[in-house]
Amino acid sequence: EERRAAAMIRRLSSFLADASLSARQSGADAEILHLVAEHARELTNATCASASWTAGVTDIYARSFEPDAADASADVIERLERVGATLRPRVSRADWPEERALRGIRVSNVLTVPFVALDGRHVGRLQLAGRRDGDFTDVDEAVAVHLADMAAAALERVQLYAGSKTLS
Repeated sequence: EERRAAAMIRRLSSFLADASLSARQSGADAEILHLVAEHARELTNATCASASWTAGVTDIYARSFEPDAADASADVIERLERVGATLRPRVSRADWPEERALRGIRVSNVLTVPFVALDGRHVGRLQLAGRRDGDFTDVDEAVAVHLADMAAAALERVQLYAGSKTLS
């Protein structure tokens, strides 16, 4: 299982490292977000994931659901996307009473990590919900932070490339 996870992270890392090459195509940022959401969901055993990125004045979202949980997960993710910026990084069912924004959401736990730009600004977030076998762990959080950092760097390269195309 650990080897599979490491291989998945290596593949994703290779793709994100080359993201500036794929930036020549429109929608590269959405594709990066989709891959990050999908891989993060699989690596953490979450039932659903959302990755969001603020590109100028536009927010771009990508979602990933377990196939058998897609209907229930869509509502959970939509609600989490609305309140995600207000959440602590890791929230379990026991923490629900303290998190007013989560009342009424039917999911056992949530993990939210920011996308941090090179200058330290929070420019998006990765949200995972409904870990199948218990609460999210320190390892899950470390994996999510690593993926969010790689994605933020790749997305910044996409924006830089897009900006240099408009200047030429």
